[in-house]
Amino acid sequence: MKIFGKKSLSTILYWVFAVSLILSLIVLILNSYQFMFTDFHLSIEYNGTSPIFHELFYGIQKIILFYLLMMIFKSFKSDRMFTSKTAIYLRVFAIFSLCTPIISAVIQYSSIIDADSYLVGIAKYDILNSMLLSLIIGVFATYISAIFKKGFHLKQENDLTI
Repeated sequence: MKIFGKKSLSTILYWVFAVSLILSLIVLILNSYQFMFTDFHLSIEYNGTSPIFHELFYGIQKIILFYLLMMIFKSFKSDRMFTSKTAIYLRVFAIFSLCTPIISAVIQYSSIIDADSYLVGIAKYDILNSMLLSLIIGVFATYISAIFKKGFHLKQENDLTI
């Protein structure tokens, strides 16, 4: 099976992320409805922030992630892969991957006030693991973005010389 182009793995991944985006939007809307119009409350106590803020933050974070991945794979499934849009989507994905774990960690550490020390330790360990993984992905995506930007410029030069 091909990785790039029509009828390839990129096409399958494009549709996987498109469906994930739609499902995430539905879940975010349903959860927002649940928080706004029912008496449902989370059992975790938050330090000055409402549970809906956390739900919206992580829901919007997932939606942005799925949208960026969908657009990246949309450009990978086309015939012309080295375009400025592909480089921009990869750059935005890299910035997103570098910034969101830091913001998430700040929100997580500032929100838990009444929890067992063992659970807080586990939460810190999980946050650090996901933060490290996201930062590595962000650095890797930055390099891939630079490669695609260079490929786009080489393709433009090649098109001008022919």
